[in-house]
Amino acid sequence: MKGPRRDTLVALALLALLVIVTVLAALQRPVDEETLLPPLASFSARPDGAKALRLWLAELGYGVGDQAGSVYRPPRTAALALVLQPTFSFLPEEAAAMKSWVEDGGTLLLAGDDPATTSLSNRFDWRLVPLSAALDNPAQPQTPLWVAPPPPAIPAPASFRYAWQGPRNDYITHVAVAGRPVVISFQQGQGRVILSASAIPFSNQGLATPGHGELALNAVGMAGRAGDIWFDEWHHGVRSSAPSLAGPGQWLRSTPAGQSILLAAGALFVALLLRGRHFGRPAPPPTATPRRAPLEQLTAAAQLGRRAGHRAAVLRQYRHWLKRDLGRRYRLDPTLPDDEYVAHLQRFDPRLDAPGLRQLLARLDQAQAGEGEMVALAAAAARWLD
Repeated sequence: MKGPRRDTLVALALLALLVIVTVLAALQRPVDEETLLPPLASFSARPDGAKALRLWLAELGYGVGDQAGSVYRPPRTAALALVLQPTFSFLPEEAAAMKSWVEDGGTLLLAGDDPATTSLSNRFDWRLVPLSAALDNPAQPQTPLWVAPPPPAIPAPASFRYAWQGPRNDYITHVAVAGRPVVISFQQGQGRVILSASAIPFSNQGLATPGHGELALNAVGMAGRAGDIWFDEWHHGVRSSAPSLAGPGQWLRSTPAGQSILLAAGALFVALLLRGRHFGRPAPPPTATPRRAPLEQLTAAAQLGRRAGHRAAVLRQYRHWLKRDLGRRYRLDPTLPDDEYVAHLQRFDPRLDAPGLRQLLARLDQAQAGEGEMVALAAAAARWLD
């Protein structure tokens, strides 16, 4: 089989394969889009999601929402902000906005045990420390007891791996493991902050564990003012009210812009395939050609100047070279007037033929000259330089 025909068949096979893969990708829904959702997201039904908590609170009569605009700011109408295991760390201006919202009367429930959680808790002077050897001890409610309803003991290994540590002494320990606080609250301005060293009690799977549901209800019941419960999905990657898309593949298939890109890419590929040209056979190297002599360039330039009638320019160039080379030894300026230049030069060299030099300079400065006269004047200038 010839080379070009074989390449055409290979290209057509690749095009057919691309079309098949594109069609299958467009028709086939991802097997498990839930795996791409962040943990503790209020719209995730995965075991580590928080959709059950959101639905439960809505059934109990609480107003719930997760509105997110182009700039991070908790809603002023919300009474409680739930920040559950944030995926992205809080920027300084975002942490400052949350702190200001709390000091105006809001209640913050921050639950988690990763660096993104401490990026906000550090704003309130609290950090997480490992529990290490205390993991075998259950988490016990502390004084004062919560009453809505009071939670029983919580198995620590399934929930808490860290404890809170900070310089403040104006806090209340609600749950502790081996005497170390894992759920605390404290007053902050006109509002209140609740810190939980684990977000597991608020997850879909965690709410099925004894004690976790009571812990969640008690924490929600500490809101200091009437209003809705706001789930912070900004730090789960949701930056607007539009539905999230599970990766760039879904964006390409589900949005008009993505479909346009796929269509344009397919059309461009087909156009290149149909209108492109195959590479030909390797061309043999060119045969060796004799190189031109350097004098040919000078001859060609002279012939061009001759045809253009640049005789006056050539004479002026010879005049400049003559004055430059004769006065170089005495550092005379070649742009001086001829009489002044010759006078200075004669003072340095009394043997100089001043009248002959003046006459030659004057003849070299003429605007009209024949070709024979130009050659004679150039030869005269060359003799002076010798």
